[in-house]
Amino acid sequence: MKFIPLTLSLSVCYMAGCNNSGKGTISDKQSDSSITTVKDNTQLKAPVTIVLPNGLSKETLTLKSVNEGAYPLASLHAELKDGKSIDLTLNQEDPGYSGPKLQELKNSIGRKLQVTYSTSLDNNAMIIGLNNENILDGKPINPADTWDLVSGTLEAPAVSGGDLPDTFHIKKSDGTRLAFPFFITKEMVEANGIHVDVYYTKNETYTVRSIQPANQ
Repeated sequence: MKFIPLTLSLSVCYMAGCNNSGKGTISDKQSDSSITTVKDNTQLKAPVTIVLPNGLSKETLTLKSVNEGAYPLASLHAELKDGKSIDLTLNQEDPGYSGPKLQELKNSIGRKLQVTYSTSLDNNAMIIGLNNENILDGKPINPADTWDLVSGTLEAPAVSGGDLPDTFHIKKSDGTRLAFPFFITKEMVEANGIHVDVYYTKNETYTVRSIQPANQ
């Protein structure tokens, strides 16, 4: 069963350009809007993370790899100024994204870039249990101790048909609903309206909003 987290789409626009070398790498300096910086009082150096007024974050990082997923999604692996790693999700068809195409990013591996991104906490369904069986793979339920559990009515009215996951919900007894980005299957639709147990994890997802060259 294939599933991936669905990232939130926020709206922000920056400009990015390419140089004239014909290699499709990123070049040209870009201007920034008004920003608020997160200061590190223990070190006399520029802050690693910049928090923009709209809640987005901006990082200067070194691009290490670009991996294509199920179109239009791609994963960018990068190294921050402090040496820590970060993995970001890029939706190539997101109208809110401003930056180079995927091939240009591949040609820019090893270069320093300035990336603006949003952060979301997504629910990642691992097991949907019905009568002690996981309807996602037909196997007995065997959850990990660290997974969360929610029980309620499954709301999955139609099988997913696109390249991006849909969302199913669990309606709890108090009337509240918990959303899960997911590729909805035939088995889930057959269990629509039935009480199930969902074991899940919470994943912090970083979604790219813009990419531009970093000031060296």
